[in-house]
Amino acid sequence: LRMRKVHRNGPLLLFAVLLGLFAYRRSQASGSDSRGDWALSLSESQENEAPLPRAILVHPDRGTPSLAKGVVSTTWSEAAEQIRRRVAWDLDAKAELQVMTLTRFCQSLQRAPSNVSLVLGLDLSEKLPSPCTDQAKNNMLHSIPTRLFVNSSAPGFMESNSWYPSTKPKGRKAWKLLKRVLRLLHRQAEDELIQALLLLMNQHVIPLKAVEMQMPNPNPVSLARTGIFCGLDTAACMLQPQCFQGLFCIALCHLDDQTCAYRCLLKYDVPMIAKFSECALEKQNVMNFHALPPTLPEVKPLDNYRFAQLTVPMANEILVGHRKNKEKRYSWIVAASSSAAYAQFRLQYQIWRYVKKRFLYHAVFLAEGRDGKDAWKTRTYLVKPLEEAGHWLFRASDSGIKVQEHWYLLGADRDLQWMVLYFAGVASHAGQAYRG
Repeated sequence: LRMRKVHRNGPLLLFAVLLGLFAYRRSQASGSDSRGDWALSLSESQENEAPLPRAILVHPDRGTPSLAKGVVSTTWSEAAEQIRRRVAWDLDAKAELQVMTLTRFCQSLQRAPSNVSLVLGLDLSEKLPSPCTDQAKNNMLHSIPTRLFVNSSAPGFMESNSWYPSTKPKGRKAWKLLKRVLRLLHRQAEDELIQALLLLMNQHVIPLKAVEMQMPNPNPVSLARTGIFCGLDTAACMLQPQCFQGLFCIALCHLDDQTCAYRCLLKYDVPMIAKFSECALEKQNVMNFHALPPTLPEVKPLDNYRFAQLTVPMANEILVGHRKNKEKRYSWIVAASSSAAYAQFRLQYQIWRYVKKRFLYHAVFLAEGRDGKDAWKTRTYLVKPLEEAGHWLFRASDSGIKVQEHWYLLGADRDLQWMVLYFAGVASHAGQAYRG
C-alpha cells in the first residue's frame, strides 16, 4: 500500500489512540472468551482410548426443538443430526461430535464414557427416564470433565433437577466464555447453537482453526499503524452525528451477534462509516484477522437442466430469471434463507443483469432506517462465472469491507418457479467466514 503523509495533529491522534484502545479492549474480551482458561474440570481426563476426542450433545427424547418452531416440522433427533453434520464441517476431522437422546445418553453411562471431554444437554425434561440412575450420574461426574445443562428458554443453568450437574467455571475469564455460550444458546437459533458448540469444543476438546481464525488479535503495531493512517477518518466519523451513532450502535452489540452489527450498519448507512471501516479494518487490519473461506461441505452444482447438460450461459440465464426479456423488474424473490443476518429482512429481491459486459448482482431489501421506518437498501456484487457451470465468484465491498463468496446452483425448476443456491464466503479482515 502506498503510504500517505499525515500532518502532526494532537487531537486527531488522540481520537485514533482512544479508538485503538477501545478496539483492543473489545478484542481482548472476545479473545479471552475463547482462549481463556475455563477451569471446569473436576478431574484429569483419562488417557485417550478412541482415535478422536469427543463431545456429546444430549437432546430430549421427543418433541420439536425451539430453534425449529415456526420454520419446519421436525423432531429433535432430525434437527440434532443436522447440527452434528454442520459442526463436523469445522472440526477438520480432529474431533467428533455425537448426538444422543437423554435415554440413550443415560444408557451409555452405565459404563464410564471414554475419551469424552464435554457434554452439552439442551432443553432436557425434568422427568427423568428410567436409565438415568444415580450410578449413571456418578459415572458421569467422574468421567466427563466439562458438563453444561441449559434450558434455552430460561436464564442460567438447569437447576430445577439435581440430576443435571453443570460444572461451574472458576475465574473471570471462564465466566466470560460461559456467558457468551449461554447468550448464544438462549437465542434459540441453529447457527447460534452451532457457534456455541464450536466455542465449547475449541476450549475443552481440541483447538479448532475455524474458531481461532475468527478471534481478534490486535497488537501494538496494528494499533499504532491504524492510529497514524486512519486518524483523519476517525476524527471525521466522530464529528459526524450519523457516523458516530452508527459506531456507538455497533459497540452496543455483542461480539457474537453479527445480525445486530449488520443491522446497525444498514440503519446508519453513511459513506463515512464505510470510509472508516475501509481504512481501519480493511487496509490497516487493526484486528489482525486472516479468516479463510469455508472449504466444507464440498458442493457440486446442478448437472442437467431441461434435459440437457448445464452450460455457463444456461446457468447465467437461470440467475437472470424473471428479469429476462423484461418480464419483471427483478430476477427472483427470496423465500427463505439459512443465514440469520439476511433472513431478518422481510422482503428481499435479487437482480442479476449485464452492464457493459459485466455481470452484476444486486441484493435489494427492506431494512430499518435511521428514522425507525423501513427503507430500501441495495448491495451490489461483481459476478464472475467460473469454468464449472453453475459456479460463480462474487466480489463486493460492503460498508468498506471486502467480501468474496462462492455461489453454487443446487437446483432450479424448469419453469423458473424456484431455484436453490448455496454460498460460502469470507470477509477476511473482518474475521468472518460463513455459509448460506
